[in-house]
Order: sequence, then structure tokens, then C-alpha cells
Amino acid sequence: MPQLKSGRHFGLSIEWLLKDLREGSRNAINAAIIQARIKMGTPEKLKNHLGIYYFEEGQGEPPNAPCYFSGLLVQQVLDGKSDWSQEEVEELRLWLQTERIETWVKERHQEVHKAVSEAFDGSIWNIMNDGD
Repeated sequence: MPQLKSGRHFGLSIEWLLKDLREGSRNAINAAIIQARIKMGTPEKLKNHLGIYYFEEGQGEPPNAPCYFSGLLVQQVLDGKSDWSQEEVEELRLWLQTERIETWVKERHQEVHKAVSEAFDGSIWNIMNDGD
């Protein structure tokens, strides 16, 4: 798990979207598909919608500690809509540009694309996607 110079541990995940695509109600699935296609159509756009996860002090050392969704997305933290210091935000911004993270985000983007396809197997959503 990443740790900033300040000592803050955090995690990133797109699980909140994948859960809706795989297990959600029909309305949740539809909303997730629209969100994935409009707001997360590229790996770079997806990066901004990764959920930020945090760890509680005293519950173990990451990654062997429970993590919790903060309710924030990467873009919100980058926009200063969190309790992160400016130094932490800049460190996150630089970290997100590393090759390792770029590769990881591309893999998550493929995972989202596959989950969208499976959610509407053979539907109009996939027909519209043939040009991708």
C-alpha cells in the first residue's frame, strides 16, 4: 500500500463501480454503465474516479490491515476537497504519473470494460461499443 512522506497510508480501487456492475440492481447496473462509458472511457479518466481507501491506526500494518472507503475519489483529493495537505496532494499527483500506476490503471480500465460488457451481454450497449 502506498505511504506518503507524511506517513499517510492509502489505497486505490475501482471496486465500488465493479460491485454495482456485477451485483447491483438493474438501476445500479444501468447507472454504472453510463458512468463508466461517459466519465471513465479512457484509463486517464478512470484514474480520476478511483476510490481512495484509508487505514485506521492500531488495526495492523497495511496491506495486512482492514481498509475503508473514504467516500472520496482521486479527482476530489486532487481538487483539494479533502483533509489532505497540499504536499500530500502533490505527492499523490506525482505518484499517479508513475509507469507502475499507469500500467495498473490500464489493467483496471480493461477490467471495467469487461464488466460492462458482461453486464449487458449482447445488448444495445455492446453494439454501440463496436467502434472502440
